[in-house]
Amino acid sequence: MTTAKEYRAHAKKCFARAQETESEELRQASLEMAAYWMDAAMRTECLGDGRTEPEQQAASLRRLPVAN
Repeated sequence: MTTAKEYRAHAKKCFARAQETESEELRQASLEMAAYWMDAAMRTECLGDGRTEPEQQAASLRRLPVAN
């Protein structure tokens, strides 16, 4: 299970890459990835139990009774 702290660490690496590169294309891609990781961190915090939305959906599906 990935935590918000881990997602923020990924974002921090992307921000650093964006600052270090001279390529505008790579800078833009790095900033987009950083935004993705920050969004994942915020979503994880909002869910309250540390799981991402897909992980939470999968967990709820596992609790459903299986039809024979």
